[in-house]
Amino acid sequence: MNLDHREFFYKKGRVSTSIPWLTPSPDRVSQLINYALPKTDALGLDLYIMGRCLIDMNSTIDLDMFVAGSIEDQQLEDLLHELLDYSLNQQRILLDMAWSGVIVPFEERDGELCFKNNTLKVLDPWQLGTGHKAVIKDGPTVLKNATRVTDYMIELHFDNTYKLSKKHIESLKINKNYSGIPAKEWMAKWNQ
Repeated sequence: MNLDHREFFYKKGRVSTSIPWLTPSPDRVSQLINYALPKTDALGLDLYIMGRCLIDMNSTIDLDMFVAGSIEDQQLEDLLHELLDYSLNQQRILLDMAWSGVIVPFEERDGELCFKNNTLKVLDPWQLGTGHKAVIKDGPTVLKNATRVTDYMIELHFDNTYKLSKKHIESLKINKNYSGIPAKEWMAKWNQ
């Protein structure tokens, strides 16, 4: 069997690709950040990188980023779609991106790392869209802790009882405050 001719297709929200993604590389991440920063700056948002990519880019298949700041839901959905499209179809990076209500979303408590009370907004990872009967019931409620806020975006609510796995803890201990690093700081460090 010749595996060179396998078909690939991925879709999230309104974005789709038939181009398989690659392990993130510093050059492609830099290009993505250079594309994203003018857009997030224009909207008054701060852009952060977090996750395994900060420790070892070769040990992850995606790039974890989040934005923080005040923004209307539809503007945020449009931004997430635009950055995901550029990431997948131009840089071949699988982008895991969210809006976070707090910049430092985790805290250490009783020797464990937990979410702070926080809200995340993400493109619907189940790709169900508005009106899917298995998800939308009696209004905008989606699953247990999510609310649909636009056609393709959901809001997830975490309380401080949600504990992180050891894998997540390892990737978050890059800096002592358990947050991502500002994308501008990553760029300055990487371009030295």
